[in-house]
Amino acid sequence: ANTTQSPSHEIMPVLVLGRERDVLKGGGYGKLFILLLLLILSSGRKLCLGFFLCPHAHAPTGRLFLASRSDRELGEVPTQQKSSAYKIESLSTVECKSKLLSLLLKQRGENFDLLEIETLINTLEKRYTPILTLEFYNMAMCGIWTLLFSTNIITSKTHKRGIRLSSEFRQKIQPVGHKGNMTNSVQWELAQDGTLFDCSGTFDVECSYEIKQGSRLLLNLTGHVLNLKGHTIPSDIQELVRMLRWSIPRELFDPNGLGADTTYLDEDFRITRYTGSKTFEGVRNIFVRSDVL
Repeated sequence: ANTTQSPSHEIMPVLVLGRERDVLKGGGYGKLFILLLLLILSSGRKLCLGFFLCPHAHAPTGRLFLASRSDRELGEVPTQQKSSAYKIESLSTVECKSKLLSLLLKQRGENFDLLEIETLINTLEKRYTPILTLEFYNMAMCGIWTLLFSTNIITSKTHKRGIRLSSEFRQKIQPVGHKGNMTNSVQWELAQDGTLFDCSGTFDVECSYEIKQGSRLLLNLTGHVLNLKGHTIPSDIQELVRMLRWSIPRELFDPNGLGADTTYLDEDFRITRYTGSKTFEGVRNIFVRSDVL
């Protein structure tokens, strides 16, 4: 069965503000965030927020960044940005992928270049040729993937009790013809007293899907599964689920009714673009095979 490529929607530029926890604590970065937020809202421009998942830290350390999205012209692109984009265009597809992977892995550190990441993603999507048979598409999609990057922010509020994700966020895809099952999984730890992480377990988001419009997966949420480990039981399960909800990218916590377009796919690297909701329209997830990390 032939597949068709969905229209390209490029990622808009982003502006780094700082760590999520700095903003939430209302420090210097927080004041800057509030000021910029008021300025952009007053101009009638929409906001696009994003974060990097950093599961190896002692607490979620998503980086908060702000992207202005508007149908209006963005004006002249600075010469330095033009030069960077030109250099990327001159790279081969393999070189673009390798460079993007290298940059995303550095996001677990302190320094990064969002403009370059954005340009690399757009370049790979522009050059991608969809797999034209269902059998080969399912073979390429099947298996376990690790989430490396999302352009959707965790808009979490501060909690008296702390929670942290203690593993990579993984996605298991099990295709069966034009249909299949998808499970998003993560391990978590909870500190009920705010200091000692004495509760732990796993959280699964189970979905079914059907392939429509080429390679688009139409997602249907079938359930959330909370598994507890150890002897300590959380005193408030509903609060735990609420905290997990704000600690996981929303398009992965509740993907019900969303369309997931595969905008780039090879043997160990995948870019997904979401559609079907104003909230998640254009959100990108980047996955890699576990052995890549």
